[in-house]
Amino acid sequence: IQRGCCCRSGAVAVHLSCLPQLATDRGGERCNGVMGLAERETVALMGGGHSLGMMHPRRSGFTGSWTATPTRLNNEYFRNLMDERWVTHKAEGTRVQYKALDKDLYMLQTDLSMRIDPNLEAIVMEYASDPATFVTEFVRGWEMMMNADRFDGPTSNLCDAPGAAVFTSEPVEPSTQ
Repeated sequence: IQRGCCCRSGAVAVHLSCLPQLATDRGGERCNGVMGLAERETVALMGGGHSLGMMHPRRSGFTGSWTATPTRLNNEYFRNLMDERWVTHKAEGTRVQYKALDKDLYMLQTDLSMRIDPNLEAIVMEYASDPATFVTEFVRGWEMMMNADRFDGPTSNLCDAPGAAVFTSEPVEPSTQ
C-alpha cells in the first residue's frame, strides 16, 4: 500500500490516499477492508468528492475542475470521465494532469486509471448512466466514512457515550430527554 495510506498501519481513520489504491494496484481492497467500504462505495466517494469543488493548486500543484457544475453533487464526474477525450496537460512544475480536449475540465492519473481496471470501469459506467444509484452509494459510503473514527482506542466506543453523535442519512427523531 502506498506511503501514507491509512491502512498501512491498520488505523481506522480515513485518508483520501486510500482511494487511488483501488485504481492502481488493487491494494485498495486491503484499505477498504479496514473501513468496511466496498469498491462501489469507494468509487462513489471518489466521484462525489471530485464532483464538488475544484483542485487546489497551492496545496497540490494541480488546477481546474473535474466538472462544469462544481457546486452540485451529481454524476457529471463519471460522465466526463467516460465521455471526454483526455490529453496530457502540464500542471504546475513537473506535475502532469489531463485536460478534456477543447473543454476546461481536468482529471488526474488516479481518475483515468479507473478506466483501465475492468471492475472499476464497470462501476464508473453504471454511475455515469444511473445518477440515483451513484447518490445512494455515495451516501452509504459517506455515512461509513463519517462514523469510522468513532473508536477511542481498543477499549471503548465514543458512540456509546451519552449524547454521542452518529452521522446518518436516516431521519432522527428529536430526543425527549
